[in-house]
Amino acid sequence: MLDTLIREVSARLGLGDQARPLIQMLVAYIANPATGGLSGFLDKFRSAGMDGLVQSWLGSATTPQVPSASQLDTVLGTGDGLLNKLATRLGLPYDKVSTAVAALLPMLVSRMTPGGTVPNVLPTEFNDIAREGQSLFGMGQAAAARVGAAATAATASAAPAAVPAPAAPAPAPAPAPAATPPATDSFTAPEGAGVLEGMLQDMPMLRVFFDSGKTEVAPEFADKAKALVAYLQGNPDAKAVISGFNDPTGDPAKNAELSKHRAEAVQTALVAAGVPIERTALEKPADTTDTGASNAASRRVDVVLRK
Repeated sequence: MLDTLIREVSARLGLGDQARPLIQMLVAYIANPATGGLSGFLDKFRSAGMDGLVQSWLGSATTPQVPSASQLDTVLGTGDGLLNKLATRLGLPYDKVSTAVAALLPMLVSRMTPGGTVPNVLPTEFNDIAREGQSLFGMGQAAAARVGAAATAATASAAPAAVPAPAAPAPAPAPAPAATPPATDSFTAPEGAGVLEGMLQDMPMLRVFFDSGKTEVAPEFADKAKALVAYLQGNPDAKAVISGFNDPTGDPAKNAELSKHRAEAVQTALVAAGVPIERTALEKPADTTDTGASNAASRRVDVVLRK
């Protein structure tokens, strides 16, 4: 079943034959008993104040939240962190690795936690891929043996719980013209995080708003993005262009960086919603500082379609 996931990720993220080693090394890192295995891995996010993010990944009872680029940097990107190791080993750009890991983590952790609880030992479908990942990391036979021994001991003591195969994703509904919102030249922004749908030049668009100083995409994004995703699926010549803005308060340099991280978070959310990464483009506007009707209206990322 993991082979299906690998093929899907390879196609969606444009990773080609590097999807398999990336997933192998990511699973090996998560399962590494020297750092506490899955429980220890998730504790890294909890210690960084991301308990709600972790909770959304467990099992399949909730819609998983996709971590933003800045959240991954905080937990996995500092110094000799996982993201740098993956980028170096695979010869991939750091940003591409970050986007891929952000899309993969919710899917992998969900499959690793059947029933919504963190097991002491990963489901057996991850045993081989974890050992292969240990070898790719060059962590030596002893490390790989510890992963295999833990899995073997658990299998001998009790049969593993069956892991249900993930349901095939339902096709995104085509946008209904009668329900299309008006053009968003003027709009009323939410006070905090939120998403507004609209139309621009007869194509769907999105405006994604953020809490002050934050980069987390609102949970409603996946639902609000359905019309835009469906349009991209039906129009292979279209691309999603993503631009980040910030309000005029505070330090301009820090605000510009915040706008970039917000745009990257929206790009990651689009990839998680089924848009191949090569069908997206980050485009820095001429002026990221927007003097909209309010500061809340200026803290946003615009997603427009371009042919």
